[in-house]
Amino acid sequence: MLKIALMMMMVCAGLILRAEEDVANRKVVKAADFGAVGDGVTDDGPALRRAVAAAARLGENARLELDKRVYRLDQFAEGRCHLELKRIRGLTIDGNGSTLLLHPRNSAFDLYRCTNVVVRGFVIDFDPLTFTQGTIAAIDPEAGTFDLDIHPGYPLPPPDDLLKKKLGEGGWCWGTVMDPVARHRRWGMADHFFIEAVNMIKERTCRITVTR
Repeated sequence: MLKIALMMMMVCAGLILRAEEDVANRKVVKAADFGAVGDGVTDDGPALRRAVAAAARLGENARLELDKRVYRLDQFAEGRCHLELKRIRGLTIDGNGSTLLLHPRNSAFDLYRCTNVVVRGFVIDFDPLTFTQGTIAAIDPEAGTFDLDIHPGYPLPPPDDLLKKKLGEGGWCWGTVMDPVARHRRWGMADHFFIEAVNMIKERTCRITVTR
């Protein structure tokens, strides 16, 4: 009995060692092991950055896996991008269908001089949204303006003077006219309309002045 017990212990120990070797050879990193929660509320930015750094240190053929959850990444003041990959070789980051919920100030991934790096399986979303949308209610060609009824669930634009004070006269950037049925840019229209000013005239209606 003692000999059988010893043999079973040796077999179990061998299986454990083999499993550990398999994990090491696969070089698989789980984001959850670095504190990523994925509840859509917790700021998972620091945890995902730690997980990316750990996977990158494993060298080629490493893999970072995320569970299919919603990962909120709050504003990251130390850079424009949450997850920076620089001079990395042979890394796969697999979101498995997860959602990255970003702050508008930051993008998700920045790859610089990487080789054989694969990023896949992510849905990218923003909270708050980086844009608004609505239906054109009126057009004044002489004044170069149109009134936009903003759709429910989409954010109101910031005050015109506040935005220009922060970003300058060109801070509004541009807009485009979409086909509401086909859901692409409406054919026969200019690609972009550059915006000079946006002012609220009703609770959810703004008057947009187009740059001439």
